[in-house]
Amino acid sequence: MLTNKKGTPIATGATRIVVGERGAFVEFTKEQVIKENLRIPADQRWRIHNDYKDLVFYVWYAVDTTKIYFQRKPVRYADYRVGFLYVQVDLALVDGVPVRQTDIPVHNPQNLSW
Repeated sequence: MLTNKKGTPIATGATRIVVGERGAFVEFTKEQVIKENLRIPADQRWRIHNDYKDLVFYVWYAVDTTKIYFQRKPVRYADYRVGFLYVQVDLALVDGVPVRQTDIPVHNPQNLSW
């Protein structure tokens, strides 16, 4: 189980860790996410408005105060996949263990430190 540091469930599993120019993020699928724990912060709701939804690169969700990205478009700085969700590695635990100490596969094509 992927949780935030408070222990609130985020997802039932993870597919990989993606390391890009903006850090390391845990990737998980729409099927893995615990939807009932997701919310869109009030100041981020514009991202799903019809006037903007096709322009944004991601939708910003939160579990408690932990930021979760739903990728809408490809970016140059990391291999985020459209339709997947992401949480920063240092904000998540897997079965109570820090993500860096797990065996989740790491995707780091630029060999960046993380």
